[in-house]
Amino acid sequence: MRLKTVIQRVLSSGKLQSLFSSFTPTEAKNRSPLVQTVLAAGTVTVFGIALATATTALSLLLVAVGVMYYVLTQLLDVRLELDPQVLLRQAMQAQRPVSAPN
Repeated sequence: MRLKTVIQRVLSSGKLQSLFSSFTPTEAKNRSPLVQTVLAAGTVTVFGIALATATTALSLLLVAVGVMYYVLTQLLDVRLELDPQVLLRQAMQAQRPVSAPN
């Protein structure tokens, strides 16, 4: 009985209801608070998994770029020089309007 009253108090809390309603699909608004809570928890879980997947993919991409840089510079002895002026000149030329034909 005590667990049931705790669950009812948590599910009937105004602040938690507004939080759950943000993550609950609109089709489930007329369902019981328990169903709404389960759907909200599922939605938050899916968002968390998607965020973890994107973070992992970004990390692996950065590691792959670092490994390629190491292989090129240390093992293959390729010199990579990046001159920021070259990039700046190319960006300025891309922004310059094309002259009109005479």
